[in-house]
Amino acid sequence: MLMKNILLALFFVVTASAQSLAQQAPGTVQLGLAAGPSFTSLRGTTNVRGVDLGWERDLRGGAGISVRYQLNALFLKTDLLYYNKGFKTDITATDAYGNSTAGHTLKGHFHYLTLPLLVGVSIKETGFFLNAGPYVGRLLKMNYTHDLPEETQIPSNWQETSSWNRFDYGVSGGVGYSRSLLGFVSVSAEIRQDLGLRNLVREGTSTFKINSTTLLLGAHYTLGGK
Repeated sequence: MLMKNILLALFFVVTASAQSLAQQAPGTVQLGLAAGPSFTSLRGTTNVRGVDLGWERDLRGGAGISVRYQLNALFLKTDLLYYNKGFKTDITATDAYGNSTAGHTLKGHFHYLTLPLLVGVSIKETGFFLNAGPYVGRLLKMNYTHDLPEETQIPSNWQETSSWNRFDYGVSGGVGYSRSLLGFVSVSAEIRQDLGLRNLVREGTSTFKINSTTLLLGAHYTLGGK
């Protein structure tokens, strides 16, 4: 609930501030690449289909392409990003003699293509910008990995894509900084929060929603405006 309020506040700040900020050239288009590390975390029950996952947040990553179009005071921005989202949890292995060994990790990987539609504003003469809006995501694959010893005879990588809803949706909000380097070439850094709103569990009463906080580092080429 707190993150929802933060994102809503960010959106209203973007809209309300637009009128008081300097206008940029309408029609300007930026094409770019973006990538960076991402912390993912889960909201909901830890028990999924009778298994207590006891999940923890994990460091993953994302990468893709971005397009930004300048209106008057506001800009529109969209990205097509690949994300590896998910969780990790500690597990205990038991060998053939019944001996237990702790210190092993199971990871769940949700491979997504994510498409946000963001409305943003650049803050006059500072290089900083704000943006917010909805996003949709398509689950490409879900798999588990672990570091259990071979004696357990458990596959080290197996898929469960069919067990999860293939589409996700939510809201995104971010704050960033952009700087021109070579005229039409610029670089940027943005901290973006994605708040998943859909329960990803296909069957049962468990609730499983994904959040991610990403540091997106970008390089962009600007096409002239009007």
